[in-house]
Amino acid sequence: AVEDAQHLKHKYMVVPWLEPQYRKDADGYKKLAARLSKAAELTKDGGMTLAYHNHDFEFENLGGVTAWDILAKETDPSMVKFEMDLYWTVFAGKDPIEVMKAHKGRVVMWHVKDMAAGNKTFAEVGSGTIDFKKIFAAAKLSGMQYFFVEQDQCPGSPFDSIRKSYQYIQTNLI
Repeated sequence: AVEDAQHLKHKYMVVPWLEPQYRKDADGYKKLAARLSKAAELTKDGGMTLAYHNHDFEFENLGGVTAWDILAKETDPSMVKFEMDLYWTVFAGKDPIEVMKAHKGRVVMWHVKDMAAGNKTFAEVGSGTIDFKKIFAAAKLSGMQYFFVEQDQCPGSPFDSIRKSYQYIQTNLI
């Protein structure tokens, strides 16, 4: 995988998902942190940096600590970065900016998708409840280098959804 990513000239390799059997408790996340640290050495040797992508479950309480906290504490900040999914962070009841403040410069990529009012489903960027203007103002604090517009489910054509999100971002955020 490292060689493939090198060939594609990637700067980051991202762990995008963690199967349920590996996220049962704090000890499981400590083991994951050790594995991420080993993987980070391989990506570093390949000229890249490892990042971990969150969902809502990384913010669940695991006896006074969250998986995000464990992964951040148990890995080297210079070796393991984060790709924050803004939707899932908000869905979990966390303020993305507060998380970024706690991990300055370590949240180098964002997945940008909005949350519909009321039912918390996915929405086009700018049409929901997430305050992207405030979040984008914290880009430097975060260390954000890249952001990706994503919408897991679209109410109609995916092309219409991406167009709406793109237009909002172009007009209001960058």
